[in-house]
Amino acid sequence: NDLPIGTEVTFIESGMTVDGYSVSSTFTKTVNSGVNTTTATAGRLYAAETAPTGAFVNTYIRDTGSLRLKKTVTVNGVMPSEEDFALVKGTYTILLNPKGTQTQKIVKFIIDEQGKVTAEVGGSLATLDKDGYVVIDNLPTGIYRIFETELTPLANKGILPVSPTGGETEIEITKNQATIPTVEIINNKDIGQLKISKTLKRSSNREVEFTFTVELKDKKGEAVTGTFPATLNQNNGKIETTVSFDDDGQLQPNLKLHADESIVIRQIPAGANYTVSET
Repeated sequence: NDLPIGTEVTFIESGMTVDGYSVSSTFTKTVNSGVNTTTATAGRLYAAETAPTGAFVNTYIRDTGSLRLKKTVTVNGVMPSEEDFALVKGTYTILLNPKGTQTQKIVKFIIDEQGKVTAEVGGSLATLDKDGYVVIDNLPTGIYRIFETELTPLANKGILPVSPTGGETEIEITKNQATIPTVEIINNKDIGQLKISKTLKRSSNREVEFTFTVELKDKKGEAVTGTFPATLNQNNGKIETTVSFDDDGQLQPNLKLHADESIVIRQIPAGANYTVSET
């Protein structure tokens, strides 16, 4: 009040910055019902009989960045063969959790029985680049904890995290990234094989059939069940087949071999214990 007419008054705004946000400021002045808006952090008014008014409006936009994310599951440390695709089939869930918040983004990688990988980000189908990465855009800047969930069910299938350690890492997302940060989460399943053969040292009779029982137990002593690929080497040729172990870990039906024949059972969980008995 009581300013001489024509006095210039300058308003300067400060302290409007907020970490993680870009801010733009506009100054709107009204003089004798005329409105003028400019983008500025300072504004000028001149005292008049009809008091002019001025107002600052700040617009905040969250700073964002991007991340490239990939999921790889190997078998015995290498990419699975066509026969082994079924071993890594499943859905793998990865969470992107900004530190200090409860907000998280869910990324799912789905591997089918042909080894094809698809991805979903936030429930929507996403596109993988030529290297198998999904690019996740518009992530608020900050430090993220990136980790795989549901590790126990995977461990029960023999699929364990390899890199990063424990299936978890931290990465910083920044504004105006020169290079998009890249994370690859790798799991591995170790498998082995069992060869059973029949040899006669003092006879060349290949007509007699011999019967074997086979039992498989895992590292914990629990039954190994399911169907496994196998190669049966018979005296009249080789046969690709499958064999099945029941809920007690017993091969069903019992194995039958002639002299000089063998069978190789593949995809057995690493560390499994076996018992083979001739009946």
